[in-house]
Amino acid sequence: MYITQDAAFIHMPRTGGSFIKQTLHDLGIKNQPSPYKAHIGIKLINSKFPDRKLWTSVRNPIHHLRSFWACRWSIFMTPINGQGGFDHFYGSDCSFIEFIETYLENYSGTLSKWYRKKLTLDNRYPALDYFVKTEDLPNGLIPVLKNLEYPITKEQKRKIKASKKVNAYYKKGGSLPKSLKHEIIKAEQDLITTFGYLPNELL
Repeated sequence: MYITQDAAFIHMPRTGGSFIKQTLHDLGIKNQPSPYKAHIGIKLINSKFPDRKLWTSVRNPIHHLRSFWACRWSIFMTPINGQGGFDHFYGSDCSFIEFIETYLENYSGTLSKWYRKKLTLDNRYPALDYFVKTEDLPNGLIPVLKNLEYPITKEQKRKIKASKKVNAYYKKGGSLPKSLKHEIIKAEQDLITTFGYLPNELL
């Protein structure tokens, strides 16, 4: 998370949040000290830092799952449906395709449920004022910062645009068969519809 006087950035893991927070820091936008961990959800943020605009970054579910696999993360698989995590098969010898096949067989739709769990407030989902897609970074960050009324000079905008692009499309693990991509799209329709991902952004 990144808390300022008027806004709170909710850091969804593996969505370019570290890039966003570093950019805010480089712009001189101060982060309010907090005892909480980086990836807390919207309910706790809103309860501890009320009356702030809420925003986050989101990611194409296919690339999001690939990033979780590549970084050996399983935190988002903590029980949501009464199911456990990926630890039982989530080792270095698990290929990306094996990861996806197991996900679809045992945890289908859990990524969408995780987004809902993290970004629902008072029965509103997503309870956000703004969001930026990982795939649109760095340029997509500029209009969000403008809407949040952060003071940004033309030179700072130029530096943001010149930043190293967040690698939202990396291919670690090899290509994924279209059949599996279509299964992910079907399973994660809630996430896809909520954040306006188009077919050409997914395949």
